[in-house]
Amino acid sequence: MVEPGTQCTNIDCPSNSGDEPTSIKKRGKTPKGNQRYLCNVCGTSFTGKAFIWN
Repeated sequence: MVEPGTQCTNIDCPSNSGDEPTSIKKRGKTPKGNQRYLCNVCGTSFTGKAFIWN
């Protein structure tokens, strides 16, 4: 899991509504060496830091 309080970058992900717990895991690296993450709720993958919703 990544840092507490982080959310999926997919704005429509159910975990962003607070109804489901966030489940973001590290998922390898890109060819350039950037960390890749995967949201286990909606299946979205993204690179860089997970977005923190305020």
